[in-house]
Amino acid sequence: MEEMIKLSNQMEEQLTLPDDEEAEVVIIIKEILAKDTVDWKLTMLSRICVSRVVLQWEYINFIRANWRLTRSIMVSPYKHRKYKNVFILKCKNESDFYKIKEFKPWFFKGDLVVMAEIPDTGIPADGSLDLEHEMIWLKAMEVPIAYTSEEALKKVVKNAGIYQKHVILVGSNLLEKDVMIQVKVEVKKKVKYSMVAANEEGEKTVINFEYECLPQNLSTKCNIMDHPELHCEGSRQWLSPAYQKKLDGGEGSYSKANEGEDVGSISVEKEKQNSSLQKGEDGLLLGREMNTEKTYEPKVQI
Repeated sequence: MEEMIKLSNQMEEQLTLPDDEEAEVVIIIKEILAKDTVDWKLTMLSRICVSRVVLQWEYINFIRANWRLTRSIMVSPYKHRKYKNVFILKCKNESDFYKIKEFKPWFFKGDLVVMAEIPDTGIPADGSLDLEHEMIWLKAMEVPIAYTSEEALKKVVKNAGIYQKHVILVGSNLLEKDVMIQVKVEVKKKVKYSMVAANEEGEKTVINFEYECLPQNLSTKCNIMDHPELHCEGSRQWLSPAYQKKLDGGEGSYSKANEGEDVGSISVEKEKQNSSLQKGEDGLLLGREMNTEKTYEPKVQI
């Protein structure tokens, strides 16, 4: 590379062209040198969604041990203007490149890895490569047959991500089908697990989602894939604000919640006292009367 640059500088000195034409020739020579030095074919730009710094050798060893590629892969750190833990992956054959490109999502020690294919012209200087979205497969459970068209499925997964393609699974139920849908999700948004669909008559149907694979370290506080739970600053979504305040501020203790205080939890001890298993004519009945137990004897007619 240095020899080629020296050669271009010598050519600049030997050129006896007018100023405008000379500058144009020099620019063309430098553009040719820049294109010939790096082969951007079979390259991907990867971003590891984790706050801590990931070392280059750590990433290489994990890929070799877990991604099961046919040949070794070249990994180079890349200084991104917006994100950290960004690396350039250079594959040595098309089969490995196809595997990384199509069999998404990929993970690094339980954290999501966002991939973007680098064009043959190189990494755009404006940072237009998308490192905020990733492809994920989800299964829409018990979708009514009227909603299995492509246009309807786009609306079904609208809140979960951008529709890409789908496969209808074979089942015995003729009125409802399970559908595998590939969506392009934004890693900064919450993972959606259901949606409500309504027809023209106003009848509502709840459609649940099951994801093929999610990050192992997905935060259970905010359900966002952009960071692991260890580095999450969100609140626990399933707890009441009062109980969350007690956990975060240290006011009271967990034992008080079990004594029946109104902190958004269920008193287990009182539930046991108030629930009694009773026998009746029709079998076993579950009664919930405060601190009372009644026994029912079957009536016998003589």
